[in-house]
Amino acid sequence: MEENDEVMNKTFIGEECLIPLEVLDFIKNFNQSDLEVIWPCQVRHYWLSLQPFVQFVRILLAYVTPFVIFFGVILNAISFGMLSKPILRFCDSGLSLYLRALAISDNAVLIFDYGVGVARSNFSAFNTLFMNSKFLCGINSVSMEFFQITSTWLVVSLTWARVAAIIFPLQTFNKNHDCSAIIVIIILTCLSLIVSLTKLYCGGYESDSVFEYVTCQKIVIPWGIPMYFYIAFCTWLPLLFIFIGNVLLICHMRKSDVIHIQLTRKHILSF
Repeated sequence: MEENDEVMNKTFIGEECLIPLEVLDFIKNFNQSDLEVIWPCQVRHYWLSLQPFVQFVRILLAYVTPFVIFFGVILNAISFGMLSKPILRFCDSGLSLYLRALAISDNAVLIFDYGVGVARSNFSAFNTLFMNSKFLCGINSVSMEFFQITSTWLVVSLTWARVAAIIFPLQTFNKNHDCSAIIVIIILTCLSLIVSLTKLYCGGYESDSVFEYVTCQKIVIPWGIPMYFYIAFCTWLPLLFIFIGNVLLICHMRKSDVIHIQLTRKHILSF
């Protein structure tokens, strides 16, 4: 505690802060009013202490992210092509539909969430196109949310499709199984789009991007109570469904192994 107090005392001369606002390099416009109040000296000192971690994350975002995008798009495209082949498509067409839809959605996430973010961060002229176009800015805000939410809930659907395939294996060969998979994908897509359209009026991934580009939305409209439903829909609710589905899958697989072992022993003892 005494060391912290001593360090903090060194950042002041009287009431004047020795750490300039310019150390907050994520601020794009230093002509804003009340910056001294919004970013007090204690916050600037804390920001300086985080610089090693901040620089490491910036290196990852600048140099590692493009490789992740490049290889991710290629591998998802290969997966989609493999799953579209007749031999694999008819093994379990329901699961194949979910996997192909997930490959498309994941590629869209890589391109619109991360690819566009990297481009806007590194090329000011490209970011200016969004800043000067309300249409492009709105499309970007909606698409970033839309594909992220769609991919999340497709993973949930895929989890429960696997559970159904293990517990009710004969049902996977039913023609209605394929239709139900298509209906679920369409419903999830529509729900994700409806939720994503709210980003035209309030902040989201576009206004809180880790790529530190100048965002389009300057004023964020508060959500109030609906924010809790949005957070649940995007975070802990799909996580809960995935967890429950995987627990059921593991329990049923262990039960099947026990039955298989018992039947094998009876078969051996019968000889």
